[in-house]
Amino acid sequence: VITEGEISEALEILDEVLCNVDEGL
Repeated sequence: VITEGEISEALEILDEVLCNVDEGL
């Protein structure tokens, strides 16, 4: 079972990763 809290946490992590990728490129 996935809770809303886990989803928002994952989205925050994805956001950070995407920002890092943008900076890397």
